[in-house]
Amino acid sequence: MRSIRPLTQLMTKLKVLTIENIVRERLSDLSKEMNYYKVKNVLKLITNNKNNLVKLDIDEVLLWYYPKINSLQTRAITSHTFPHLKSLRIRTHQRDHTEMNQQNLITFLHGHANLEELDITITPRFPNVVLHALHSLTHLRRLCIKTKRFEHEELDLWSFLSRLTALQTLRIIVSRSFGYGQNSGSPVDILIALPKSVQEISLKGFPKPGFHNLDLSPSTSLRDVLQFDSMNVTTLKLKNCRSFVNDNLLKLIFTFFKMLRLLDLSFNESITDFGLTGLTESDDSVSKHSLKDLKGTL
Repeated sequence: MRSIRPLTQLMTKLKVLTIENIVRERLSDLSKEMNYYKVKNVLKLITNNKNNLVKLDIDEVLLWYYPKINSLQTRAITSHTFPHLKSLRIRTHQRDHTEMNQQNLITFLHGHANLEELDITITPRFPNVVLHALHSLTHLRRLCIKTKRFEHEELDLWSFLSRLTALQTLRIIVSRSFGYGQNSGSPVDILIALPKSVQEISLKGFPKPGFHNLDLSPSTSLRDVLQFDSMNVTTLKLKNCRSFVNDNLLKLIFTFFKMLRLLDLSFNESITDFGLTGLTESDDSVSKHSLKDLKGTL
């Protein structure tokens, strides 16, 4: 009689795997027998395909971190290496980020330095140590970070971006909530740290204003301040960034971002009528260029 093998053993050639809302219970519920076996078998499905997976999408903390059941520990994702993994999406909650769990995540990221796409969501607070760990992912072409606020203020919070020399797309989204955007720094800090390779920039929910670097007076050379080549940027989204998006910023955009094809300035009330209509081609600091194909939202 031929033995019947379970699905987790039959499916071993997957290249793309999305695990979403399969296990919604928290760690405290793992004592329930049904949850135990469900977690165990989902982990088997992931790890049995580790040599083929190119893209992995996980939104369950139970699958990502070492659970508190000893028999599951050796099967946790963080104890494995995925040699061909290029795209990773993670969504977890900060309440489950013990010191050990944070280190597990950091170790996993360091062990997958060839990642090209990373979409990471940690709410409500994004741990700074995890943010700093991203500097080792020098092959990243796309980086998306989502949270409600960051753990604590740091002067060089975003300096790691300058090391991501292959980065083409950056998205940082701070969701609206009580105290949202805390410790996030200024969007200027991000712009200054961006590498030359960047083409798409999307920032949302930054409450702090910009610094003097946005002063377009003759004494300030923005080409010296900004590392990235503004001629390469085709997409610029700055949504709900409060006083950061003002007339001075519009002048910066019109002056240096000559190849924009998508511009989104939604929910920024600091822009005045002069900012929209008072800057003309007759202004010596505003270069003449065509934005006839521009699409966007004001």
